Formats: sequence, structure tokens, C-alpha cells
Amino acid sequence: MTGTATTIAAGRFRGRGIRVIAASVLALALSACAAAPRAKPAPAPAAPGPGAAAYLRMGMVHFAGNRYDDAIADFNRAIDLDGRNAAAYNSRGRAYYEKGDVGKAIADANKALELDPRFDTGYNTRGYFLLSRGRYDDAIADFDRALAINPRHEAALNHRGLAFAAKGLYDRALGDFDRAKDIDPDYHEVYANRADTLEKAGRPGEALAAWEDYIRRAPPGPREARRIEKAKERIRALRPTSP
Repeated sequence: MTGTATTIAAGRFRGRGIRVIAASVLALALSACAAAPRAKPAPAPAAPGPGAAAYLRMGMVHFAGNRYDDAIADFNRAIDLDGRNAAAYNSRGRAYYEKGDVGKAIADANKALELDPRFDTGYNTRGYFLLSRGRYDDAIADFDRALAINPRHEAALNHRGLAFAAKGLYDRALGDFDRAKDIDPDYHEVYANRADTLEKAGRPGEALAAWEDYIRRAPPGPREARRIEKAKERIRALRPTSP
């Protein structure tokens, strides 16, 4: 009995000792927690800023308003966020072109096509830049590429027509202008280009009718004012005078 009681007592002592130690550890832990400064809550994550697509849209709004420096700034932000955005490079190239920096414009058009070799509008854009530099064959090659991808790309047809006209290939130019206006009857610029080409081709009667057709279709506003004035001048020059 004595040994058993001693064993039980020892067991109770060990258990009580464990409880005492555990209680002491818990008290120390609680004391440490009370003494420790409370951690500040983590700040809420910042709201995400505009993405590349949003900057591209904002840039196009600035471009349409002739605010080319603002447009370029937004296209730069779009490219910083998405370096493989072919449309952003293409659009920035157009803004550079409007500012007179054709070299940068062509470089951006090249980059856009490097990123997306199936970018039909990219070929049309670069072709137009080349056309402005008198590189008619290179421009026509780009317009051909755009039309191979999208045969109904009316702007590529219109611009290729201008390149053909510059080379004196008036019938081919007129064919492209006719196709462009068949695709988009409201594409007023193509009517002016067609009238001008008919006049250069030595077809004054058709040119007069084409200029008058353009005047009927041209929208009012400052963007079209110069072309409208030219059309009126050509109509006065081509209209037969009374004897």
C-alpha cells in the first residue's frame, strides 16, 4: 500500500507540477502580449490605375482632338504597361506623323508589324507614311499586304489608289477608288481623290461631276474645309462658261 500510495502521490505531484508550469508559461505569455505594442493593420491595397487599353482609348480621344503630345503621352503609358500592344505603337506612330516626325512614325509602324504580322491596319498605316515620302512602290506593297489580310479595307484601297495616281496609273487608281466607295458609300475623302484623278487623267467632264458629287457628300467642319474649297475652285475651273 505504501509503495502504491507513494507512486500515486508522486504521480499527482508530477501532474500538479506540470499544471503549475503550464500556468506560469501561460501567464508569462499573456503578460508579454499585453506589453507588446499592437501591430497596425495593413494598409488597403491601392486601387488599380488605368490599364493599357484605357490609356490607348484616352490617347485616341486626344488624337481626334489634334492634341498630339497628349496622345503620345497616353500611348507611351499604354506601351509601358503592355510592351506587346501593336495598336499602341501604330497609334503613336500616327501621332508622330501628324507632328511631322515621319522617321519616328515609320519606326513605330515597323514595331507594330513586328509584334503582329497580321495587323492589316498596321500595313495601311506604314504604307501611308511611305506614300508621303514618295516611296510609291513600297507603299503599294504594304497596301497589298493589308488587302490580302482584309480585302474590304477601304482605307488601304483609297491609299493604294493615291499611290497608283502618283505613278500615273490612273485606271488602276480609279478602280481602287470605286471599290473603296462601294464598300463605304460615306467615305467622302475617296470621292475627292477620285475627282482629282479623273482631272489628271484628262477627263474633265467626269471630273466636274465627281467634284460636284464630293461637295454634296462632304461633311461641314474645319477638317474638311480646305478640301471643300479646292473642290469649289475646280468646279469653277471645269464648268463651261457661257458664250
